[in-house]
Amino acid sequence: MNALFALLEVMDKEPSLTLTLILGGALGLAGFLAGRRRPWLALLPLAALLVFGLARLSELQDPFVGPAIRQEAGNGYAVLTYVAVAVGIALCVAGALQGWLRRPRGLTSA
Repeated sequence: MNALFALLEVMDKEPSLTLTLILGGALGLAGFLAGRRRPWLALLPLAALLVFGLARLSELQDPFVGPAIRQEAGNGYAVLTYVAVAVGIALCVAGALQGWLRRPRGLTSA
């Protein structure tokens, strides 16, 4: 009986999918915009995304919690969580690369 309650209450302790998608998109967009201005500024949201992503990854891959999450919320929850974190990281990297490639290379002699 206790195992049933533990199984049914897993998603009460997990962040909602809406929060995960908003957090991934907002941090990714912040990293993209900051990275275009100064490439090293993309590291701040990227670090937050990596910490959040690793926490989510460890819970979804846990042999006890992961199957309970998938059973209660469905596979779409896990897939969209991975997508949100991956898109956020990709946006941070893209912004930093764009800022780094657009910086002035040096003065040309006239």
